Amino acid sequence: MITAYLWQTILWMLLYPGKIYISINAIDINKNDVKIKWYLVANDYVSLKNKAIDILRGFNYGELLRFMSTVILGDGNVTLLKHSNSKARLKPRD
Repeated sequence: MITAYLWQTILWMLLYPGKIYISINAIDINKNDVKIKWYLVANDYVSLKNKAIDILRGFNYGELLRFMSTVILGDGNVTLLKHSNSKARLKPRD
């Protein structure tokens, strides 16, 4: 995982306990601030990538909402777009 947010780095370390490779080899320069780019690799974990759909099928409505909010928050910024026909949708910000 690569991130410029310290809270995502801490969350990554909590979700993947054990040996973690951490590298800081860049900075993220924006108009308003400068952040460190963290490069993280968890060495001691079993991937659930192939079982993701099975895990999601077992979620109830509340668990699914919590999961989706962490997906949105973990991916950065989200913009709420409203179309002329009054249907709103979410779009990740570039």
